[in-house]
Amino acid sequence: MKYKAHWVEHLRAAIITALAAQPCYSCRASMLVDLVNAATAMHATLPDINDALTWLAGEGLVAQGCRGGLAIAELTERGADAAYGRIAVAGVQPPPTNGSRP
Repeated sequence: MKYKAHWVEHLRAAIITALAAQPCYSCRASMLVDLVNAATAMHATLPDINDALTWLAGEGLVAQGCRGGLAIAELTERGADAAYGRIAVAGVQPPPTNGSRP
């Protein structure tokens, strides 16, 4: 697997993990940049996050919307299953198997 593809899989996993840890399982897209970068060494940008969110929405892992003019991402039940390792989704790095949870 090429580095970029591997990086994107980790980014997608970091996003759903970050959403799983948020109240109401939702967050502004711009805040996800800070959450992902604080939890990882990825240095993701807002365009990286937006591209990943579009892909995750296409897979039914997140729902995208707008509240008060702000882009919001909300984790779906399927997304929570992936974040917690209950299902595997091609294109998303699985969580560690050491029992840690988001």
